Amino acid sequence: MIFLGLRTFLGKGEAFAEFPAPAVNTGLGRRLLLRGVVLQAVNPKSLIFFTALLPQFIDPKGPVGWQVLILGVSSVVVEFFVLCGYGLFAGRAAGLAKEPRYARLTNRLAGACLILAATGVALAGK
Repeated sequence: MIFLGLRTFLGKGEAFAEFPAPAVNTGLGRRLLLRGVVLQAVNPKSLIFFTALLPQFIDPKGPVGWQVLILGVSSVVVEFFVLCGYGLFAGRAAGLAKEPRYARLTNRLAGACLILAATGVALAGK
């Protein structure tokens, strides 16, 4: 691990290569949206989250269906904006990753982490 850390730390720090933009496919957006909806609908983690969280905010004396609908729609809207933020952040990070200076910095940080982890493992040897 120390060898890998040194190799990474002392590496050139090459930036990510730019790839040509793919051809625009008009049906791709709908297909991706449908796949995302299906994936989220069958995701066990989200199903457990909603079945554990939503009932706490539902008043059994009121119309339950409308309450579930309002909570579900508001959750989807909030998640949409959070995921848009992730997308914007990822776009900025992709722009940074193309700069050689950033690549050198991340290589040095990753190499230092590998060297520190190897040193910790070596010193912990029981």
